[in-house]
Amino acid sequence: MEQETQEHQRNEAFDTMLGRGRRKPTDEERRDAQLMMDKLRMNDDDPMWWFIANQTVGKPDPAAMIQLAELGKAIESVNNLGRTIDSQTLAANIKLLQDTRTQVDSLKFVHDETMKSLNAINGSVAKSVAIHEKATNHLALWAVQKLKDHHLFYVLLIIAALASTGWWYASHDGYAQALHAAELCRAQGKPIYLNGGGIACHPPKPKKRQNQLQQGNL
Repeated sequence: MEQETQEHQRNEAFDTMLGRGRRKPTDEERRDAQLMMDKLRMNDDDPMWWFIANQTVGKPDPAAMIQLAELGKAIESVNNLGRTIDSQTLAANIKLLQDTRTQVDSLKFVHDETMKSLNAINGSVAKSVAIHEKATNHLALWAVQKLKDHHLFYVLLIIAALASTGWWYASHDGYAQALHAAELCRAQGKPIYLNGGGIACHPPKPKKRQNQLQQGNL
């Protein structure tokens, strides 16, 4: 009689924890509960029995149950979809996915090659700019040197003109005027002539006396 009472209390405890009418406790759950009671030296009529029953009953996790339900719905949807799509449509969709992947790979390849080309172009432009800048600097130095050479040429020309005519100015004024005349001729693109012991941009005019002598001899 006492054993039947204890069994009834256990069943009532488990039924309360599990919810009446849902399911019966398993043998494993009963053994776990009994083992815990023995370790704690509890009697079957101990009020803590209800707590023990609550802790030993393998109730499923609510979050896991929700995920399991969602997974079941997804599996059912896939099964329904497989029943409604024929093999040809499924093969066409698979091919479409493969073609899309191929196009994506091609676009990525084109993008990578375009970036390589742009980098190469940028490198070529930078190299060309550097070469052009170097050439410009060389040209500028060459132009300055030529100007210096021309200036020296004009100085030598002026000295030769002054020496040949016996007209030599010790002061800087004569040299400055001659140099100015030579620079003016060069700027106008005209040749340089020795005219009356100086520098001129036009040839010297013949003297009247020489013209008259030439006419008399004729």
